[in-house]
Formats: sequence, C-alpha cells, structure tokens
Amino acid sequence: MKKQKNLKSILIITIAFIFAAMLFLVACTPQVPENGNGNNGNDNGTTPAEEEFFILFDTGLGGSAVEHIITTAGSPIQAPANPTRDGYRFMHWNNGLVTFTFNTMPNRNLTLTAVWQRVFTISFDTGEFGSSVGNFQEAPGETIIFPEAPTREGYVFEHWLLGTAEFTLTTMPSSNLNLTAYWLAANTITFVTGSNATSVAPLSNVAGRLIEAPANPQRAGHHFYRWVIAAGQANAGQIFNFTTMPANNLTLEARWVVATTLPAMFLELSHPTTGAQFNINDVSREFRIRANMTMISDNFSHSFNDIPLEFHGRGNGSWIDVQQYTPGIPPKRGYRIRFDARHSMFGESANRHWTMMSGMNFNDRTMARYKTAMDIARTYLDNIAWTSSANFVDVFFNGEYHGVYVILEHVRVDNARVNLSRQGASHDTVYGGTLQDRDLGFLIEYCSRAGGGGRPGEGAGWNTAGNRTGLEYFRISPAGLDSRFYNFPFSVDYPSASDIGDAEQLRRIAFIQDYVQRVYSAAYTRNFAAFSALADVNSFVDMFIIHELFKNTDVGFSSFNLAKSPGGLLRLDAPWDFDATAGLSRGSSGFTGIYVAGTVLQHSRHTASQLFYELYRTVEFRRLVNARWQYLRVNILNHVHSSLHATYFVAANQVAFGNNLARWQYHNNPSIAQARWVTETNNLRNWLVNRINWLSGVWIVGNYS
Repeated sequence: MKKQKNLKSILIITIAFIFAAMLFLVACTPQVPENGNGNNGNDNGTTPAEEEFFILFDTGLGGSAVEHIITTAGSPIQAPANPTRDGYRFMHWNNGLVTFTFNTMPNRNLTLTAVWQRVFTISFDTGEFGSSVGNFQEAPGETIIFPEAPTREGYVFEHWLLGTAEFTLTTMPSSNLNLTAYWLAANTITFVTGSNATSVAPLSNVAGRLIEAPANPQRAGHHFYRWVIAAGQANAGQIFNFTTMPANNLTLEARWVVATTLPAMFLELSHPTTGAQFNINDVSREFRIRANMTMISDNFSHSFNDIPLEFHGRGNGSWIDVQQYTPGIPPKRGYRIRFDARHSMFGESANRHWTMMSGMNFNDRTMARYKTAMDIARTYLDNIAWTSSANFVDVFFNGEYHGVYVILEHVRVDNARVNLSRQGASHDTVYGGTLQDRDLGFLIEYCSRAGGGGRPGEGAGWNTAGNRTGLEYFRISPAGLDSRFYNFPFSVDYPSASDIGDAEQLRRIAFIQDYVQRVYSAAYTRNFAAFSALADVNSFVDMFIIHELFKNTDVGFSSFNLAKSPGGLLRLDAPWDFDATAGLSRGSSGFTGIYVAGTVLQHSRHTASQLFYELYRTVEFRRLVNARWQYLRVNILNHVHSSLHATYFVAANQVAFGNNLARWQYHNNPSIAQARWVTETNNLRNWLVNRINWLSGVWIVGNYS
C-alpha cells in the first residue's frame, strides 16, 4: 500500500513537471501558423492586421550576428546592415534557394541565409616615409583595381613589387598578397604663382622623363602667360618648356599679363635655323621665321596652346606709309601667319593662312573701321560670296605687349573662303569653243604693285624678281579707258604656275585676261547688257555699296579682289582694306557726297576706280544700287548703333584700346590715350550714322542722276 502511494506521488509530480515545461515552451516560442499555409487557418488567406511575424538571419560559421525582424504582415521592411565574415564578401540573403527582396513583411515566419563569396586581401607596404595605402579585397578572377599611387617626398612611385619582382597580375589570385612600393629618386619642380593667384602642386619625376605642364593657375584680372625659371638659378627668366624632367630641382615663377575685354594672343618668335629668340623689330616681309602661338579667350573653345607656325611681315601701307612714332623703333606693322597644319581661329574653318592687321595705316586710332566694314559686308551684303571674319586681339611678342590687332582670314582659294566650285558649263560659247578647257577657276587682284609697280615715287612693288607677265600678273587695255585714271595690272593669286607649269598657266591667263578685258570694256563704255552677260552684277552692286558707304580711298589702287568659278560669271569677292575710310579718306572726308564714284578722282587720282565711276553713271546699275540700299539701310544703321555702342562697345573696351594708343602714340599716359580713343570711336559711330542717313536720302528709287 505504501509502495502504491509512492508511485502515485511520483506520477503526480511528473505530470506537474511536464505541464509546467509545456507552459514555458508556449510562452517562449513565436506563434507558427497551425496549418502551415501562412494564413493562420483563415481559408480566405487574410491575416489579422495585429498579428506579428518574424525573420531570423543565419550568417553561418564565422559570420557576424544580425538582429531578427519582428513586425506585422504588409509592413515596410528594410535589409539590415550587411554582416561580415573574415575572408568573405557578403553577397545577399537567400530564402531557401531564392534571393530575398526586402520590401514588405510576409505573412509568415522566415529564416534567411547569408550567401558569401570567398575573397582574398591585398595589403600594401609603402615604406617608412611613403603615404599609406589601405588594404582591399577581391574575389579570385576579379579585375584588380589598384588604389591611387602613394607619394613620398623626393621620390616617384614606379610600381608594386611581389617579393623582388614587379607585380603584373591584373586579376585576383586565390591567395592573400602583400605588395611593396618600388621608389625611384626624383627631382621636383616647385611653382610660385604670386599674390592673389591659385597655387600649383609641385611636380616630381625622374630626370629625363617626359613631363607635362600643370593646369594654368588663375588670378583675377590677369591672363597666365608662361612659366619662367625663377631668380637665383641658372638661366633665370628663361621660358621653361615642359618636355623632360630637368636634372636638378627647379623653381618656376608664373608670368602674368593684365587681362582686358579682348582675347590675348601670344607669339614666341624664333630663328628658323638656330632656334634663338627673334626680335619682332627684326621681322621682315621677305624672311620667314618660326613661332608658336597661344590664345587665351573667355570663350574656352577659342583658346589653344603652343601651335607651331611660320611668321613674316605682310602688307604695304603698314610698312611704307605709317608714321614712326618713336625714333629708332619701327612702326606698328602687319604680319602673316602660316600654321604648320590647318588650324581654326575664333571658331572659323581651319586653315593655315591668317592675317594680322595693324590698323595704324592712315592713323586709325579707333582700330574699328576695318572690323565694322567687314562685319557689315559679312552679315548683310550676301551677294558677295565670301567676306573674312574680323576679330580683335591683344598681341604679345615674346611676352611683351605689342598692341591691339585685327585677325583676318587670308584671302585664298578654299571651299570655306573663295570657293571656285564649278557653276556651269565653260564659257566656250562666248569664244567659239576654242577656250573651253581654260575656264577652270581664277582668283585675281587689281593691284598697283603687281609686276613691280606702284604709285609714282613709291618705289618697286612686291616680289619684283618673281613677277612674270602672263604668269603672276597681266594687264588689260579696255575700250573706254579714261586717261584721268590709272590702269594698274591684275595679280594672279590662283592658279599658280608652280602647280600647273608655265605653259598651262600662260594658256589659262590668256583666257582670264581676255574675259576681264571684255568685262571692263563693257563697264567703261556703259554697255550694261554686255556687262551683265559677263559679270555677276549683284556682287558688283554690294561691293560698291560697302566701299561707297565707307568712302574707301584705295578701291582703285590695290586689294580689289575678283573671282571666277569655272562656268561662272566674273564676280567681286573678298572685300579688303578699310583703314583709309570713314573720315580718314583723302580729300573729301566728310559724311556727305559720292566719293568712290566721284570726288576721290579729284583728291587721290592714283587710287580712283574708273570701274565704279562708270558703273555708277550707268542707269541700270544705279537703279540696282538704290533698290539694294533701301532694302539694307535699316539693318546697317542698327548694326552701326549696336556694334559701336557708347556703353557696350566703347566704354566696355576703352582700357584695351587705350592700351594700344598708349603703346604707340601716347606713351606712359594711358588716361589720355583712353579718352582719345573714346572720343574718336564715338566720332566714327556718328560719322557712319550720318553717312547712312545721307545716302538714304540720295539712293532712293527714281533718283538716278
């Protein structure tokens, strides 16, 4: 009996213990759906909104712990911070075999498993004084992306070593690596930029190795020009060219020029054989020297550095007529640029050949006559096939300021300049079919200096030794020639005997000589029907308008360009030479009166144009001039007002142009120079406005007297 009672007690205690254990497990275990289908027994699949579920994270052996997520179904969830594991890279979480995407809480409990990728470590040893480089890890087969090279004072980093050999692998092996920096002793170039300028980091490299110039420093109100060797060193003050690293440490100083509103053009001149620096005062028209050009412009696309070229003097007036303002110093002259390869300037079509106009001929202190005339012709007188662009620049020769120049595109045959593309069948019908193969395109210039000529007392013209009649120039004897006018020759700019041979050149020149004589004979005898059959009349109308508007003295003297495309009519093209104009004309320089076709003959007989004199007195031509002017006059007037505006052009640019006058006429007195330029430029604008208004009262429909 006692034994039964003991068994009964044991049984009661056991049952009580089991029941207590069950209560403990229920209290500590999350609720799992009874039917395992995730809807807690709700047949329609819905879950009470207040019911919570959990996500557990299994990071495997050696993985860092990740706190579980508990929230209600449908609530937004975010991925936890990535776990870590030594020698591995965490990739993503899997739910079974499927990548799990964290967006909203599912309506069931989950255990996610971390997916790992085996990685190996590359560590870097840069030595005692090298900058530190952090370790990084890559998986086997992945591309090794090396960190930025370390630095060490007095040395340059060469490459990484694995043991004693250069490390050349590009993909990660299946092992850890320890790489050591390999250093080479180096020299250092230190840059001194001066006050209020941005700094430039030192440049270190091994002596003799190729180097490049650093990005230019910046300084308000200045243009960076060059790096020169600093004082206290060998060759102090000499320009440093960034080619190879010098054999010693070096300090360079920045050279600055004061910036104006104009682009800055720098030309370094050198002797073509010795390479020694060449003085601008020793430049001639006959001898080509070498140069490198750098352009700095607010328009970044117009800037460039160290473009190689040939350089020599050009023009006549700036070498013959100009006043020498400073005894012993040559006057401001014109120059020719020949790039070694085609190169663009100011966004224009690339070409080797460009021109620098000095603007000092006839004492044009404004420098604005040439550009204003060219801009009007280029913008509005579209019956002229091509007119050069015109751009102002501050010019520096060998680092020394030389004044403001106008950069023009040199007149020459080119698809983007004087285009001689075929315009029709050759003019064999005019000449009975005997000259068909000679009408192959021409660019010629009516020029007093062709053939060694020139006005009386001026002396020999250009290129006298090479000028050969029928090859480089020709003359005509047109009907109606008036003895009051000079009859100068025509230089042949295209074609050239050097390209096609003397015999072929003579054949072609015979054609164009005869053709031009017919055109001029028709004009001089006022036979408009014959003239219009041979000449592009509208180009003559537009060319007359621009020259008469400006009262151009030199129309009948030189720089008067004519072109003929194969099968085309003879046309006037490429207007040029506008310094002796607009108040600076010889004789009648006021804004009233017909000049090119009138009074210039009284004041400057050797520069008068019989061509325009006779055409203007031909009723049909005059009718076209009047109609064309009435169509253009408002636009031209508005252009003058805007391009020479008292505020936006004159006041804005008075420092730049005042510097030019101070350099050449008003030495060491820029304030007087600026005031003089402002006065004369305002006067030029007023002269042109008055001239336009006066012509508008004369060139009216019905008035052909």
